[in-house]
Amino acid sequence: MDFKNALADKLGEYYDEVEELVKEKKALSVFEDYIDFQVLVIRGILLTANGLSFDSRSYIIIDDKYYFVNNQTEQVTIKEENIDNFLKALTKIYRNNRKILDLFFEHIEVLETQVYERNASSIFMDTWARIKRDLSKLESYYFRNLNVYREFFRNQDAKFGNLKDQFNDIEEAIGYQQVSVGTLMTQLDSTHNYFSSLKADRLNKTLLSLTVISGIFLPLNLIVGFFGMNTNGLYLANDPQGTTSVVYILAGVIAVFLLGFKAVQILDLLILRFLLGKSDLYQKLRSRLEDVSKQLKGE
Repeated sequence: MDFKNALADKLGEYYDEVEELVKEKKALSVFEDYIDFQVLVIRGILLTANGLSFDSRSYIIIDDKYYFVNNQTEQVTIKEENIDNFLKALTKIYRNNRKILDLFFEHIEVLETQVYERNASSIFMDTWARIKRDLSKLESYYFRNLNVYREFFRNQDAKFGNLKDQFNDIEEAIGYQQVSVGTLMTQLDSTHNYFSSLKADRLNKTLLSLTVISGIFLPLNLIVGFFGMNTNGLYLANDPQGTTSVVYILAGVIAVFLLGFKAVQILDLLILRFLLGKSDLYQKLRSRLEDVSKQLKGE
């Protein structure tokens, strides 16, 4: 039926306002009570090739009649439905919403598994940001959607008769799905926090490795630079074993850095702990030695 011809008289002075409200294909969920009639716009979730989207289904309720507004074509039309078909249409919307939320759960579980197995994709942050954006939209969607449905249910529950429990089940389903979105947000944030911790840990280990390497090669560079000077009277310049001596010096420096802490720990175990074990100064030095040793091991 043509929208204007069928409802112009029944909507009266509110015709233009209602037409503007229901003809929008992606309108926000809304319930308006005009005393003689009511307008319900319920928004559903869609997943398209371009990502998350929404689609609205509009109804005009006059007495016990439900008029579904078809706004998918250029000319808006209506179709009268009974309460059973109306209930089925609402149930279908939230069943479809549940399936889409399940897809988000599966996607986040894959990300979570990859991160906990330390096998995160190189595009993890892009994927995380995209899901975070969609969940933020869903959070706002369910907050408004639940309030609109509750308002509709309280206004119309006297008309539902033996179908009242089924309409109430839809309200509970919306509430459950809203909680699910919150759970998804928490799970996604937890995965991101762990991913950030792994990155920070890798960065700390890299910096530690660079620090240790710098500590080893800095004195070596000083020694090599010293013996590389073209000055008269340089040590070992006239010694036929000079090169061998320099090599020994370099090897000794490396050995001190690699084995020095172990040697100090052995000295501490055999002598210093026995002689100075109760000294505050000794305890501080020993604690500092253990910290440095752990850092070198990357702990």
